[in-house]
Amino acid sequence: VWSVMAWFKPANISTADDIIFIRELVGIENRIVLQILSGEWRISFRDSSATLIKSYVTTNTPITAAARNMILATWDGTTLLMYKNGTVIDVGDINKSTDNAGSQTATNRKVAIGGAANFFEGLVSTYAIWSVALDAASVSSLYNGGTGFGVDLRTSFGGYSATATLQHYWAL
Repeated sequence: VWSVMAWFKPANISTADDIIFIRELVGIENRIVLQILSGEWRISFRDSSATLIKSYVTTNTPITAAARNMILATWDGTTLLMYKNGTVIDVGDINKSTDNAGSQTATNRKVAIGGAANFFEGLVSTYAIWSVALDAASVSSLYNGGTGFGVDLRTSFGGYSATATLQHYWAL
């Protein structure tokens, strides 16, 4: 169960750019990747045996080059929700190329901003991980709270009160 968020501004849009790449210290187990894929955004993640659980790509919510974007995904152990700029993406606008059941285990992981192989060109201003699936009110408040600059995610504001479950937070 988790939520992961990134505020970013791509310099351009290419075929595949990893924005955030989270993985175990060695191997690809328990991996989570947020990526721009041909102008849309993709999330994929693997379970503790490195089996791909989910690979979802948006189909009608393009990422805009040279503009600030906020993407956020929540996983409650069963349902994966994708948000762009504070709004949940309708399931009709998501291509679920892989949609299997599975789970991840709590492990030490490393985070690569800009990815491991498909490098991101642009700015990442804020990145955060929570140990809960944030609700829609929290996501809306995170988006409406600003541009990723100057918002302290360790403090409750608006509909956001998930400070106790904030696991990692980087305001770059």
